Amino acid sequence: MTEFDNAIRQYMSEADESRRTFLKRAAIGTAAVGAGYALWDNCPDRVISATRAPLNVNGHIVTPTLFNYLISQENHRAKGRNRSCMWFPHKSYEGGLPTLGYGHKFATSQEYDMWLRQYPDGMTQEQIEQLLINDISKHAARGRQYVDSRFGGGVWNKLPQNSKDMLTDMAFNPGIEEFPTFTGAVVSNDWGLAKQEYSRRSGDIPLARRNNAFFKTFLQNN
Repeated sequence: MTEFDNAIRQYMSEADESRRTFLKRAAIGTAAVGAGYALWDNCPDRVISATRAPLNVNGHIVTPTLFNYLISQENHRAKGRNRSCMWFPHKSYEGGLPTLGYGHKFATSQEYDMWLRQYPDGMTQEQIEQLLINDISKHAARGRQYVDSRFGGGVWNKLPQNSKDMLTDMAFNPGIEEFPTFTGAVVSNDWGLAKQEYSRRSGDIPLARRNNAFFKTFLQNN
């Protein structure tokens, strides 16, 4: 039994009506608890302006390219969205605490518990997209911290936006520290080396869909 399954049992067993309400509503359409997908025709997609123009969020640029790419890669089947177009947490591919929307994995049980209390009816598409925008900004900050600590202060700010987008995506999933050679190649504009080192894997298996999309979106024209 996974940690998420255990959490479900725990919340159902406790006399807290808000949690019970959340679980009942999340179960609509089964996708919310990871049993299926939620490609309902009536649900909107990409309603926020990040799909059309760059946004400056806490000093980091969120581009339409990266925003739309992450929607297509982090949860292209809208897992966790019910028939009423409301979003709820779903099982994380890698296990542990649940994931919400487009790759927002709850960091702690306290964060998860707070979400349950704050959003018993789930989140709207607009709220989920805003969550993704905020997460992109946070991971861009992590990318900047890593690059500047390794290559010198101010190096991140000198990078072209496409390079920042690449490294932000690596920071988003699985973590920029996992790709030191690729990061160094991007910083030094060594695109031959970057094209050899960008591949993500699950164990020994390349993540073909993610890798192909990453190459076509960010690397192909370098």
